[in-house]
Amino acid sequence: MKKIAIFGASGYLGKSIVKTMVKRGIPVVAYVRTKENFEQQFENVETRLLYLDRHEHESLKLNDCCAVISTIGITKQREGFSYAEVDYQINARILKEAEEAGVLKFMYVSVFKGETFKNVAMCKAKEHFVAKLTRSAIPSLVVRPTGFYSDMLDVLQMAEKGTVHLFGSGKQKLNPISGDDLASEMIKLLKSDSLFESNESINIGGPTTLSHYEIAKLAFLALEKPDSIKTHPDWLRKFILLLGRFFIPKNTFGPYEFFLTAMGEDMCTREYGIESLYLFFKVNARKLT
Repeated sequence: MKKIAIFGASGYLGKSIVKTMVKRGIPVVAYVRTKENFEQQFENVETRLLYLDRHEHESLKLNDCCAVISTIGITKQREGFSYAEVDYQINARILKEAEEAGVLKFMYVSVFKGETFKNVAMCKAKEHFVAKLTRSAIPSLVVRPTGFYSDMLDVLQMAEKGTVHLFGSGKQKLNPISGDDLASEMIKLLKSDSLFESNESINIGGPTTLSHYEIAKLAFLALEKPDSIKTHPDWLRKFILLLGRFFIPKNTFGPYEFFLTAMGEDMCTREYGIESLYLFFKVNARKLT
């Protein structure tokens, strides 16, 4: 039976995709950078190594796969790798081998509003690959989540330290989604031939749309601590962005550039899933205390 190849299988979303597919009896092969920790969690999942080395050309062996899901992408530019080298070049290599192997479908996870954040380094590399993917002969689908629950841990950690800092009014809207909920939706989408044939791009958010202020209050509630939320003028966010682009090294500034840009926008779309952000905060609050 043909398998689903999952690239970036050891990441937050990748693990959720593998776990959900295994539960549903869908055959998968997981591509990871190191096997040890991953294989301890998924003992019965076939695992293959994906080398990020610029000079590594070992075949990915996709001939036994009918579809590819790539969550490959970096937030922090570490180990000397840039967004262009990972988010674009590694995904382009995967796509090339998928074409040669006759893979039937290619699903790629980008970011919500990535098309409008083209001046943001992280998004620029992803959208460069999206453009290449849509030109490919392989039917493709781009999934654009609004944000992950794991991203919200920054808010929880600020709350644990005593104060959550926001920009502007704090009324910007966001509906982040859990890895498991997104994985379930992606499996549903994988079954749709029409979406892939038209090279669609699908925006996906979590089950509850909240303001930044409401998310901060949820974090304090989960920690059972009194609220302490401080708002700063939005011009300060824009000023930090401007200074950062000139004075902070690119390999350090990348994630701050994206999050500061996103904080000035409503990052919400159609609601999917069932998992509660409050319960996610509650579980992780126990780990902080």
